[in-house]
Amino acid sequence: MSGTGKPAVTGWLRMLRSDHAHTYAAEGAVMVATLLVYRLAAGLGGEDLDAYILVRRTLSFVQPLLMLGLAVGLPRLVAMSQEDPRRRFYLLAALRIVIVLSGIGVIMAVAFPEQVSRLLLGSADLEPLVMPLALMVLGLCLHTVAYSYIRGTHRTLVANILQTTGLAVTPLLAFAFTWELPGILLFTGGAWCGVAVLFMLPELLAGPVQVARTERGALLRYGLPRLPGDLAYAALFTFPVLWAAHNWGLAESGRIGLGVTLLNIVAAGFAPISILLLPQTARSISTGDHQGLERRIARLERSALMVSLMALVIVEVTLPWLLDIYLGDVAAAPYLPACRLIFLAAPALAYFVALRSVLDAYHTSPRNGVNIIIALLVAMITLLIVQLFHLADPWPGLAVVTGLGHLAFRTRREIAHVRSELRRKVEEGARPMRLMLVIPGRSDGNEMPFARRQGRWIAQETGAAVDTFFLTERTSMVGLWRARRRFRQQARMFRPDIVHAHYGTITGLFTVLVSPVPVVITFHGSDLNPTPSDGWWRDLLGRLFSQLAAFFAAGIICRSEGASQLLWCRGQEAVIDDDTQASVEQVRQLLVRAAFHHSSQKTKPS
Repeated sequence: MSGTGKPAVTGWLRMLRSDHAHTYAAEGAVMVATLLVYRLAAGLGGEDLDAYILVRRTLSFVQPLLMLGLAVGLPRLVAMSQEDPRRRFYLLAALRIVIVLSGIGVIMAVAFPEQVSRLLLGSADLEPLVMPLALMVLGLCLHTVAYSYIRGTHRTLVANILQTTGLAVTPLLAFAFTWELPGILLFTGGAWCGVAVLFMLPELLAGPVQVARTERGALLRYGLPRLPGDLAYAALFTFPVLWAAHNWGLAESGRIGLGVTLLNIVAAGFAPISILLLPQTARSISTGDHQGLERRIARLERSALMVSLMALVIVEVTLPWLLDIYLGDVAAAPYLPACRLIFLAAPALAYFVALRSVLDAYHTSPRNGVNIIIALLVAMITLLIVQLFHLADPWPGLAVVTGLGHLAFRTRREIAHVRSELRRKVEEGARPMRLMLVIPGRSDGNEMPFARRQGRWIAQETGAAVDTFFLTERTSMVGLWRARRRFRQQARMFRPDIVHAHYGTITGLFTVLVSPVPVVITFHGSDLNPTPSDGWWRDLLGRLFSQLAAFFAAGIICRSEGASQLLWCRGQEAVIDDDTQASVEQVRQLLVRAAFHHSSQKTKPS
């Protein structure tokens, strides 16, 4: 009996120590604490409850703006880094970014509280809440950096302790500290700052605090393209609340805000999946475990839909009773219609939250961001229709339902594509690298002879599969849009591991914006040097486009040392291709590194 009991106990303890178990425990604690916090806020009175909801929704909108995509970029890059000093440099770079941006926010709150209150909270009457809101933004940004870094180092238990302490315990302690709303918000923001610094302290004391320019550039290159998507995601939940506040007042916005809050609380049940899936997916991609990853995604899709549909039915049936208990002395009836309508989006949100990390880890391009922006446009069109027909409570909440529904649809389509790609990689196994060249000009022309010759050499000498896309139109927006469609079709058929764009200006920028895989750019000199013969305006734009393309490229090649010195940033990273045997080998290695980092498929360059 004891012999069978001991393994059972050991297995149970092992399960409790697993990443999944304590991640779900931490996120569950945050979810329960959020419910309790809003219940405590309801005890302050209906007006303070509405103001608290509005502040928290505004916080959710402003914070992604200042994070610049670091919440995804930091754990991904840290998880892929094999060197502890490099990981610490990523942390220092992320801290410098958020402290500078959040500090500007605090200064704005101190200098222009009335204007900030009107802009963000819809009324100058809420000016006393502006400074607490600014401190909460700073604290939440620091918390997110600490949590993302620790999660990227795979110390999941420590990350979950931080998450529980910061987002579950701290907000509840604020209500024990005071029952004045400004004081509650100040305590929350200050405690978030303190807890985050405490957890980062060992890393900060491990060495000198120095400027990590290379790591900062890597974080920004990965995060900045995702910033519009992060803002759009926050706006998807916040705009209906602010719309109601500006058009109908605080009470109306509070009802919409409570519905959004309840929706997010239930979706938080799926957050641990996404939290664990990002570093796991990045690791699976980097080790080439495509079959295992495809199977995990398939299981996750089925589970997310089944559980979220069950939650939808249960909550819709019991919502009147739940709100009566939850709001206590505050009348629940005014909140019920908006909560019921908005909660219809629960399955769509759950599906996106559970699977978004797959797209973040698999693609270097911001696929989630594009999908979210389109979903926000759908939501804004819904709000305009609501405004056109003068529909008040609960109809602004319909924007959340339509936006999230469209987001889930687009995510499902992207996930199907990723799964098909993973199955293809399993079937193909190890294969030569696939390289796609982008050359300005026509296939039957004689432009860029060096680029055409280099493509033939790579194919002959390394065994790589090489395809060429010719960018024939570079001055017309309509022509560039048609070129984008041609590029996507050709890339979908060829399935490249890496894209190599020859020449900067519009060619380089076009490629980094539309390519689904990493882009290496070769600068030839005239794309970085002044060219007065092109005209002042065209010359300025061309050089600016070159600098932007260089910032976001996965790798940079310059045809001369002088060209690399003209780059505003990353010039020291550029490989100089001067046609010598050594430089040709450096170019080959750069292309292989960039391709391998993306596909993690044992590509054979030679």
